[in-house]
Amino acid sequence: MRRERPVGPAADVFQEIERSGYYPEIVTAGLRDALAGEDVLAHVVHHEPTFERDEIRRHMTVLVMTPSRVVLVHTDEHPPDDLLPRPYTSTTSEAVSIHRIRSVVVTRMVATSGTLEEAVVTIGWGAVSHLDLEPAQCSDPDCEADHGYTGNLTGDDFSLRLSAAADGGVAVERLLVFARQEHAHLAPFLSSLPSVPDVVCGVPSTTVTSLTSLGTGLRAGVHGVVGYTSRVPETGRRLNALAWDQDVDALQWQRHPTVLQRLHEAGVNAGSVNEARFEGTGLTLCSQRGAPFHGVGSIWERLDVVAEVVEDAASSVVYAYESRLDHAGHAHGCTSQEWRDVLATVDRETAQLRDLLPPDTVLLVTADHGMVDLPDEGRFDVSTTPALLDGVDLLAGEARFRHLYTARHDREAVAARWRDFCGERADVRTRDELDDWFGPIDPAVAGRIGDVVVAALGDFAVFSTDDFPHEMRMKGFHGSVSEAELRVPVLLAT
Repeated sequence: MRRERPVGPAADVFQEIERSGYYPEIVTAGLRDALAGEDVLAHVVHHEPTFERDEIRRHMTVLVMTPSRVVLVHTDEHPPDDLLPRPYTSTTSEAVSIHRIRSVVVTRMVATSGTLEEAVVTIGWGAVSHLDLEPAQCSDPDCEADHGYTGNLTGDDFSLRLSAAADGGVAVERLLVFARQEHAHLAPFLSSLPSVPDVVCGVPSTTVTSLTSLGTGLRAGVHGVVGYTSRVPETGRRLNALAWDQDVDALQWQRHPTVLQRLHEAGVNAGSVNEARFEGTGLTLCSQRGAPFHGVGSIWERLDVVAEVVEDAASSVVYAYESRLDHAGHAHGCTSQEWRDVLATVDRETAQLRDLLPPDTVLLVTADHGMVDLPDEGRFDVSTTPALLDGVDLLAGEARFRHLYTARHDREAVAARWRDFCGERADVRTRDELDDWFGPIDPAVAGRIGDVVVAALGDFAVFSTDDFPHEMRMKGFHGSVSEAELRVPVLLAT
């Protein structure tokens, strides 16, 4: 039976393999078998020669994304050995369901001139990890006991690094395009929009902080909404900024005017559209006060009201918030089928909103944070190690970004104890080391920030079944400083 000649992206990948001249028939056969007829959404072909004394060894990696899988094909050439007396090649293919992928980490190296020089894409799905062990340390300098070992378990499934100098600028851009395609087929409208590159949210990468930064144009060290939970200095109690569960005046907690307020006072038809139950809440007052609030009771009503407010005047700015994707990620994980289903729904609704808006309106879509899924082995419950809480008066923040409040004379000892325990699993800092995260810290805000903060890295997080038992039931998390949590899209639909 005659094989159909591939077209579109599939044809492109096979043409690149042919042009490489590196055993194209063998590589093509391995890739065809692995694809099993699926469409190709994106691909990267990387031919890498290495020098071994007076010989050249060549390796080819073909990375392909289909609607359901990521396919990797590795081809190597080998000298004769005991099994095969002549030189030979080996081709290995691996297909990973997109549902199993836990993270796609993208690192860009950009010259001061703004030129993209290198990119690294690391894909993790939990099949391979490496464990770095070192002797555990004790904060007591006179202790001679054996404390065993501590280690850092990190994913090590697949990583590909390309540079403009060695591989060409087109190859580097193609690698970045591949990374963006993980969910493109689920969100065809959003993925088709032009985007502003390299945008990150603030620290901590959490809803209350990011929405207030978006709403005021200020960083957390100035606007004062410093985390999901934080200490109220006047009472020593813990404020949940989502629930606003303390008797705290939001207008005093966040004293700066919002962007919507300034626009409204300047005569622009500015307003916010959100669920009616959020009207007048602490977070709404912190982030969106000073302009009309339009409460709605359903998704469809929200679409209509946004369009109506935009059409009310020649110059309008309207803010609306969508929370279902975040809730699905927390409940089921951001690699779950439930999360993907919600993404597809949000994509359709965003396209419908664009259709409802006047032609001269710009629709800007962004996010308040990213998200990571945490495996069970990375979840540390501090309630099981009470010695770590010696000198800690209050624990706040969230699992990926903890605030530890101490007496002033205990701050350095607590920080040292947590650094020793966490090792490379977390970035532990004292309050006076946070300017690059929080920006300049207003003296009125300083007491709300932990004397010590613990920003979890990798698959690690600090739980407390005593203080935050609900977090143990969650699958997806954010709050810390990893690229997956900080990087956000900025998409423009005109």
